[in-house]
Amino acid sequence: MPVPSPKSSINVASTASSSLRLGGPLGKRQDRPWKPSKPQTANMSASTSDRKKTPWWDWPLILIIAAVFGYAGVVKFQGVADFSHVIARFNVLPSALINPVALILPAVEILLAAVLLVPALQRPALLGVLLCCAMFGMVLASAVIRGVPVSCGCFGLTEKPSLHAAWWALGRDAILFGISIPLYLRRVRAP
Repeated sequence: MPVPSPKSSINVASTASSSLRLGGPLGKRQDRPWKPSKPQTANMSASTSDRKKTPWWDWPLILIIAAVFGYAGVVKFQGVADFSHVIARFNVLPSALINPVALILPAVEILLAAVLLVPALQRPALLGVLLCCAMFGMVLASAVIRGVPVSCGCFGLTEKPSLHAAWWALGRDAILFGISIPLYLRRVRAP
């Protein structure tokens, strides 16, 4: 085969770009490279945004948890001195930490209640709710096991300290914890 001279060589790049290409759906001929059609792109972005939305059936449970945590936090802030006495009665913290915890815990509860209402932040907020419920459950269980008569202090000084009140508080805590687990797991498993 004869070797073409440099002057007579064919510009392969210009020939390839000017020729028709096969591609796209069903191998149809096109003058430009194949790109996905707009409806496919729109469907992909819609499915991505749908994953960030909270399902409607989760909202009643989230609102209940937010209301409980928000109300409990506000009541504790209004009676910080009383709440510090409730914390001291549990006998689980050194006396130097009782007042700081009595101030910080209500703020955390109010913050969690507010953040639960933001769909993009519900996963970390639900993790915070689970951690608070677990911590409170352990403290209550410790008081029950030791036979220390306490009231939870969650909604002010509405109950007299007793083992009966501690059992009821432990039950309420278990219900909140149980409601929060599936809500959190749905957000962890979401792609």
